[in-house]
Amino acid sequence: MIALICLALATPLQAEMGGEDYRSGAGALSAEERAAARARLAEQIAAERARAEEAARRASEDAARLAAERAALPRAERLIEARCRTCHDRARSTPRGWGHWAGPSR
Repeated sequence: MIALICLALATPLQAEMGGEDYRSGAGALSAEERAAARARLAEQIAAERARAEEAARRASEDAARLAAERAALPRAERLIEARCRTCHDRARSTPRGWGHWAGPSR
């Protein structure tokens, strides 16, 4: 019995797929098709780059606006905000509005 199992394991196994099964059904692209594909890719890259630059510009404008708003506050309020915001940075971004950093009421 053991000899039969060893003999069965020693024989080469047939793969279910041949080399042709791994090949793509699509043929090689012509020069015009390659040029068109490269042009599409270049357009997509340029559009993505433009979106990223626009997002960076908006973020920069938002940061400048926020800095200007904070600079317009009285000095005492800026100092308090600078001190308290080190721990309570989420104070203005809660659904309940500004100053509700302590959490839900009990």
